[in-house]
Parts: sequence; C-alpha cells; structure tokens
Amino acid sequence: MTVDLNNLLTVPEAAKRTPLTEGQLRGWIDRGYLPVIRFGGRIYIHADELRKLFKTQFQEPTSTT
Repeated sequence: MTVDLNNLLTVPEAAKRTPLTEGQLRGWIDRGYLPVIRFGGRIYIHADELRKLFKTQFQEPTSTT
C-alpha cells in the first residue's frame, strides 16, 4: 500500500481545517468514523478521508421547491 505523505494531516492540523475541535476529531477516530494511520506514536488523517467524511456528514439539505 502506498501512502502520499503530503496528504496526511495530524489531528491538530485537521482541526484547523474543519469546524471540529481536536477532541471531537479524536472521538470520531475512536468510534471508527474516520480512518487513520498510526505511525511513531502519532495519528495521521488522510486529507481525502476527511473531505469524504465532511461531504457525507455535513451536506447542505436540498431544496424541495
């Protein structure tokens, strides 16, 4: 498996890019909502996975007019 290291974010970096706190992100990780890579005692989130999660979790409701 090849991982593009340029697309990996630490939890603090991911929190800066989202409306979630570090604690909320860690909760999502613990519950299995957000896949991560654990390496060297650190947790890394793939930016594409974060985008995917936000696309499904925070979609704007569609208008039915």
